[in-house]
Amino acid sequence: WPTINRIEACSGVLPKGFELRVACDVENPLLGPMGAAAIFGPQKGLLPSNYDELEFATSQMAKMLCDACAVPYQSMAQPGTGAAGGAAFGLKVGLGTHIVPGYELVKNWIGLNAKLDRANIVITGEGRFDASSLQGKGPGALALESIANGKQLFVFAGGLGGLEKSNFPTDSTHAISPIGMPLAEALQTTGRNLHRAIESVFGTS
Repeated sequence: WPTINRIEACSGVLPKGFELRVACDVENPLLGPMGAAAIFGPQKGLLPSNYDELEFATSQMAKMLCDACAVPYQSMAQPGTGAAGGAAFGLKVGLGTHIVPGYELVKNWIGLNAKLDRANIVITGEGRFDASSLQGKGPGALALESIANGKQLFVFAGGLGGLEKSNFPTDSTHAISPIGMPLAEALQTTGRNLHRAIESVFGTS
């Protein structure tokens, strides 16, 4: 990225009259303390010592794209532009797409409201369920909606973290990976770990 000093806008990429929507499962902006690098970087292995460098490079790249497409810099602050490492921002500015909440889109597609009305228990899960899960991600959005509708909720995740300050009912969350198990091993034994966690929670075999 540091070697790039200019971006040229492309025209005619999408057919005339074609509307492209980008479904995002998070509401994070591109930059800042709630941005892509700050929130999702550590999940992908970003070291704290590399954060400033990545944040600066992302900012410079985003400004060049805004300049090329005559889009104001304020667009970086739009909710969802930090999704997928900032890919949502690139699609929005570069192709003029519309960012829409992924959870709401899928919920309407599959008729989830009717399914929730009929359900007594809701079970969902994620690789890691933490504070970022409650910022628009599908599993977190489903969990919050289930709680709001008075459903008994069970969240199974490979790991848990950062929920203490969120007011989320942590008694509904269950980590399936044994404490101290290396990530590589946990990924290889996910099925077995999940089976054991379900047995432990529901008392079945």
